[in-house]
Amino acid sequence: MDDKVLFWWNRHPCSKGLTPEAPREIANRLELVSVETGEEIHRSDQPISSILFIIKGRLKHTLFDQYGRMAEQTFLTGGSQFGILAAAQEEIVPLEVVAMEPSTFLKLGFQEALSLSSRFPEFQLNLF
Repeated sequence: MDDKVLFWWNRHPCSKGLTPEAPREIANRLELVSVETGEEIHRSDQPISSILFIIKGRLKHTLFDQYGRMAEQTFLTGGSQFGILAAAQEEIVPLEVVAMEPSTFLKLGFQEALSLSSRFPEFQLNLF
């Protein structure tokens, strides 16, 4: 595991209140990702398979209605997370995520998140 991953994970709100062994175990499964302005992180026609823990920067999160029109738009910044509820859906959720400025986040596969939340109940609480 990269020490930078553990460093950033320990500063994210979802890492708070965990048992002593949990942060390192979770960090071992996280991927540190940096993106540039305008980079597409998630397309509206793709299934969501990962959870993102935003470290720094700003991501635009746009939800579309059944006709492809923008229904809601929000911005994700450091300390927020994206994907836990949408990844749990059986159907594709029509939303896109685009970097509005250079941004960094930690990425965790949805199935790995489920596995970790069964081992660390406090992590499951932090996700919601």
